[in-house]
Amino acid sequence: MNDCGKMCVLLMMLNVVACDAPTTFSSATSTGTPPVDGPADVWTPHPRTDLAGLQALIKLPRVPKSVAWEVDDTSREPPVLMALLLFSSEDEAYLLQHSPTVAVARAARAPRTVVQHWMPPEVRKQLESQVADQEYRFPGRPIKKPDLFFGSTSLYSKGFADFIGMGYVVLHVSVL
Repeated sequence: MNDCGKMCVLLMMLNVVACDAPTTFSSATSTGTPPVDGPADVWTPHPRTDLAGLQALIKLPRVPKSVAWEVDDTSREPPVLMALLLFSSEDEAYLLQHSPTVAVARAARAPRTVVQHWMPPEVRKQLESQVADQEYRFPGRPIKKPDLFFGSTSLYSKGFADFIGMGYVVLHVSVL
């Protein structure tokens, strides 16, 4: 399937998933990283929190305790999925061990809106971070390839998984 076909299928899936989206907010929220190509902060303060909707788009190798996510299909081509996932310490260790390392010279990061609105304030205060431009940076935290989140039915195929601490993973991926 070519890139245009993948994009059409993704947009159709988003429309179907959006119809069933609950309006409740999960107990823990998330931090997201900037879109794959740069630090632009296009994310809203009110992400989706339904696990089923996220599972329709990506594979979850472990079941997170909570999720917050959005797809930006308006300002970027191709669409970018941003998700903040909270995992148990055991599941985080599994993901760290089984995810390929990325050869990038940057700190783990998350857009400002995602940190300030998707993440609980008490967690945000405990994480060591630096604010720069439109993003938070988490020095010394690992960045991995998100291959474990790409299944045979996933349209997403590139991006980063930023492990920012305390079980939180910022997943930002896009279609090829």
